[in-house]
Amino acid sequence: MIATVTLNPSLDYIVQSEKLIPGGITRTTSEAIYPGGKGINVSVMLASLGMESCALGFSAGFTGREIEERLRRHGCRASMVEVKEGFSRINVKIHAQEESEINGRGPVITEPDVQQLLHTVESLQADDWLVLAGSIPSGLEKDFYARLMQHTAAACIVDAEGEALRSVLPYHPFLIKPNVHELSQLCGKELSGRHEIEEAARSLQQQGARHVLVSMAGEGALLLTEDGQTFFRAPNRGTVVNSVGAGDSMVAGFLAGWLMTGQMERALELGTACGSATAFTTWIAGREQVAAQLQDPAVFGLAPQRRGRRGDKVTHLSGLEGESVWVELEPTGLVCCAGAEEAPLELGDLSDWYQSGVFQVQGGMLVSLLNPERRLHPFNSQILGMWRWIEEE
Repeated sequence: MIATVTLNPSLDYIVQSEKLIPGGITRTTSEAIYPGGKGINVSVMLASLGMESCALGFSAGFTGREIEERLRRHGCRASMVEVKEGFSRINVKIHAQEESEINGRGPVITEPDVQQLLHTVESLQADDWLVLAGSIPSGLEKDFYARLMQHTAAACIVDAEGEALRSVLPYHPFLIKPNVHELSQLCGKELSGRHEIEEAARSLQQQGARHVLVSMAGEGALLLTEDGQTFFRAPNRGTVVNSVGAGDSMVAGFLAGWLMTGQMERALELGTACGSATAFTTWIAGREQVAAQLQDPAVFGLAPQRRGRRGDKVTHLSGLEGESVWVELEPTGLVCCAGAEEAPLELGDLSDWYQSGVFQVQGGMLVSLLNPERRLHPFNSQILGMWRWIEEE
């Protein structure tokens, strides 16, 4: 199991405008709302890669409920602690002649809220993963991530800065992912050149980190492993249109790549591809956008997906062994794919279609083509209907 922690999640309201007019009326040209927060971004990218995760953290009020709902629509499980007072923050991001942001404060988190999160984290086992990402909200101690690490047996990945990052080093996180600016802050000096960056990263290993992944924006990424290896990955070519979530996508890609291959160099390859893909699009990149950044996407199970549509409805699986069927599910009460037989479907689309999808009939069971570990009995009460899957060239 992979769990991600976002202590102060948000609804991100992203607007495009030709010009921001201070003191006047600014008209938007486009608008979008997404669930926000570094841990949440990691979960969304993992879903795009076909890997399940559970988003942990704190949520409050109507905005908190909306964050969890939107996470489910993007294929992510959520198990947030419900804070009784206040509401989860709304962050406004304005893309005009310049980028501007207005970030909310979020709810006040109490010690009983903290204890609920600690209880969840304590249930994780040694073969589980815990991703701790983002800043520590006011009201919680700066070493809160270290406190979480002391309460879990899971392998931990930490993407934080300042004291939040420094405090976890004695607890030997599996991976930390500072960027160059954050690394410079920890070292107390401005870093320039790969040699200085590598030396600074190595000093964090000496303080306890097992592996250190340094994201260097347009300069690529540098990975130092606990067995003394150093890997560098040059940046992918493309036009950067979005700076939000690229580092989080790199974390997700690295973890997914490591779990898929067990090779650090491959993990770095997928991490870099995910980070670049997100930087080249308007939000967290999807499966096909990541695949486009890879030389051999099949290594990571990201070969181009086939398109198709729903055919005749089926009521039983006899005579369908080895065939593919579209299975419509309603596990969270979401409204699922009404009229989907009229429109092309994407086998790898993990946004609104994740709860439903294409399954192959194997031994009387339904096995997901996207995630083979996901198996369903044909009489599962969550199944709303099944249809033959007709592929299109």
